[in-house]
Amino acid sequence: MEDNAVVELVSPVAPAPDLGRSDQLARTWSGLANARVSIVENGKANAEELLENLRGLLISRYGAVRGVTVHKEVSGPVHDDALAALVAGSDLVLVGSAD
Repeated sequence: MEDNAVVELVSPVAPAPDLGRSDQLARTWSGLANARVSIVENGKANAEELLENLRGLLISRYGAVRGVTVHKEVSGPVHDDALAALVAGSDLVLVGSAD
């Protein structure tokens, strides 16, 4: 490795969408008890089963509750109406799976 080598770090986190709720304070995280756990299922093989099982563990072991489930295309974004449902009905979102 050269002495002047450069490492570029890239964050995979996208900025939060502006849903017109900037005047509301963000909820304070207090653990999983009563947290609404939602799913974004991306159509990959077994993704929904995997995410449902994980959500079931969070419910049975940590007192979380069922949130919403959104289905989307494998290569497409979550549509605005589904995104609004996730924002309104979720404290934690489990998102798809990859190959």
